[in-house]
Amino acid sequence: MSRRNIKLGCAIFAATAFLLIALFVVWPIARFVASSNRHMTVRESTQFSIPGTNHSLVHSRIGINPIVAEYKRDVTFFTDSAQGTTTPLSIDTCGGYPINCYLIAVDNRTFLRLDDAVSEHLLDLDEQKTYVVTHYENIPYVGVLVSDSMSTGWSMTNNDPSTLRVTVGGKEATPMSDLTAGAEGVYLGCLTGGLDSLRFVPVSDLPERPIAHLFDR
Repeated sequence: MSRRNIKLGCAIFAATAFLLIALFVVWPIARFVASSNRHMTVRESTQFSIPGTNHSLVHSRIGINPIVAEYKRDVTFFTDSAQGTTTPLSIDTCGGYPINCYLIAVDNRTFLRLDDAVSEHLLDLDEQKTYVVTHYENIPYVGVLVSDSMSTGWSMTNNDPSTLRVTVGGKEATPMSDLTAGAEGVYLGCLTGGLDSLRFVPVSDLPERPIAHLFDR
């Protein structure tokens, strides 16, 4: 075989190897990176009405992680179509959808409880406040949420239940039943959070599916 033919064969082999590497290695990696970076560009919202009330909500989220689906989230309150307060929700640390929505109406007050895998909130639709919910001994406590990364905790002195102090953001929390009288609420539907497809799905289209919580409540 001539030296020219050898060089030609080597060139063909090198080109073939390059194409195979591009096809099976570089291209999948590039697609993964591009898909991952989509999370950082997500800025979307959805609006839905609360049945039987004069309230509606806009739920929004912004991607904050280039690799996994993590988002900063908030809600904006509307009453009689007038825009009100915008408050944060706890950051979605990868797994915050779907969000089950439960209407609680008690003592002329209207609440919406939001339950997802990584957090739980109680929205006071009349006062336009958002509470984060934390649990101790299966009892839910609430504190007004003013930051999307507020910490929760509890303390007790000498195992004395009378000294129990549950906190949200360093401030004392109160039993959720003080606001809701222990009412469980009526399931309205859920917020689903597929990439580029944030939307509210009513119970008429999708029956209630219990949330699998990632952490003990």
